[in-house]
Amino acid sequence: MGKTFSSIIKPDNILKFCDAFYNDAKTVLAQNVCSRISHTDVSTSRNRVQECHHYYTHKIEFEGKPVTNQKKSGRCWIFACLNVIRVPSIKQFNLEEFEFSQAYIFFWDKIKRSNYFLNAIVQTANRGETVIDRTTACLLTKPIDDGGQWDMLVNIITKYGLMPKKNFPEAFSCEASDTLNVILHSKLREFAIILHKLVSNNATDNEMRLKPKSKNKWKLFIELLVFV
Repeated sequence: MGKTFSSIIKPDNILKFCDAFYNDAKTVLAQNVCSRISHTDVSTSRNRVQECHHYYTHKIEFEGKPVTNQKKSGRCWIFACLNVIRVPSIKQFNLEEFEFSQAYIFFWDKIKRSNYFLNAIVQTANRGETVIDRTTACLLTKPIDDGGQWDMLVNIITKYGLMPKKNFPEAFSCEASDTLNVILHSKLREFAIILHKLVSNNATDNEMRLKPKSKNKWKLFIELLVFV
């Protein structure tokens, strides 16, 4: 009969491990260092750093000042696009520094996403789906987010244009969007339940447009103006 492997961690084994750890000067030193300093910095080899010489045969001309920073938000797609778009404007008007407003695009993106979500809820309700059916449940899981892509930017810029950053500066909720998204999730789910009940009660399109749907959109618009 073959040997069996025991997966139980016995108390006496833990004591042996601890004794071995604290009787080794190297592991104690490693513990002291890693408890106070970044693990990445500690594990970086100084010899390797000294051997790396950043000399290149081709140098790319620096374009666009100042350096932009999305901070604690998922707006990388907005920053990437606006960083490219601003270069011709900087050259054309001979500007030292210039930025298009990332917050402006961010604001309208939230408005458009909220509208899309509410319309999607109405469509699923019209198909007879309940709030626990897969499509509706998926929509309710995360009604809105920060991330996006090229075609979304094209649609927003084509419809709403661009704004210099000086005319529409950053707000706290743009730079750290987690709290804003939590609030929007809550309100959109609240509005989704209201709309779903109206559809279930056979409300007409006019009743949907004139009362709750437009009212909910107005509330979202006001909230976004407050935060962004």
